[in-house]
Amino acid sequence: MKSKNQTKYDEWKEYLNSTKEKSDYSLKRMDLLVISISSGGLYVIFGTIKEFKTGKILVENSYLLSIAGILLLSSIIVNFFSQLSGYYANHYEEIYIFNELEILSNESLKEIDKEKINTRQKTNDSFVKTCNQFTDIFNFISIITMIIGISFLTGFLLSIF
Repeated sequence: MKSKNQTKYDEWKEYLNSTKEKSDYSLKRMDLLVISISSGGLYVIFGTIKEFKTGKILVENSYLLSIAGILLLSSIIVNFFSQLSGYYANHYEEIYIFNELEILSNESLKEIDKEKINTRQKTNDSFVKTCNQFTDIFNFISIITMIIGISFLTGFLLSIF
């Protein structure tokens, strides 16, 4: 590469790394928000149930509270599965990278060994893609169940005031 192109290439590469870091940070924050909001919603639900037992609150729409609780709890559980599938995706990505480094650093590998490693690589890559798809699906479900759960909780609270 020419010097000018190499400089531009390096700048774009650095920008890509920065963008990836920001994207990862956003995803981490989203997980924390889902857990925090869902947990807070469950806290409100349990506090409300406590008030029901004392007889201070009488309501007709208690089913909204139950649905909200189920959805918020589901959001937390699904988020856990998202974390688990994300862990496995990263674990198998590490194995993939290790195998690539082994191929690159060991020029004396026989072709048969390289073929075995390449076959493992295809399996690892497939597993990583599958785990990443599950992580995306679980994240989406977790966010949606949290939003719907908060909506039901809000509807319930509006109905008693």
